[in-house]
Amino acid sequence: MAQFQLGSISTGTLRTEDLLPVFAAAVLRLQPETFLQAAQSPYPDDEQLAYFEHILEDLCPPFAYFGALEGDGADFGFWPDWDALDPGLDTPVIGEYIIEECIIQRTSDDVTVLDLERNVIWSTV
Repeated sequence: MAQFQLGSISTGTLRTEDLLPVFAAAVLRLQPETFLQAAQSPYPDDEQLAYFEHILEDLCPPFAYFGALEGDGADFGFWPDWDALDPGLDTPVIGEYIIEECIIQRTSDDVTVLDLERNVIWSTV
């Protein structure tokens, strides 16, 4: 299993005409068969953008999300879902633990999410 790449795919713009090709390219890279269906859509660009955004959200691995970076609404990409990693906790759990069939390895600064066979799904390291 290849490690999922976290980070920005578009920064500094909220214009549909700028975001649409970037979101489409991300869908094409991650799931080409879905891109081919979505690209043939007869919908206006803003609806097409929302559709690609929904697809990218669905393609996220466990404990990650697609969308705007917290604190920067014009920085779109794949980010750790800290709330899901630390549900209802005031401070993060440090160490290694299992949640939702994933192994979570946490230090004070980094997190690595592995499947139960210890393959890295994504990491901030």
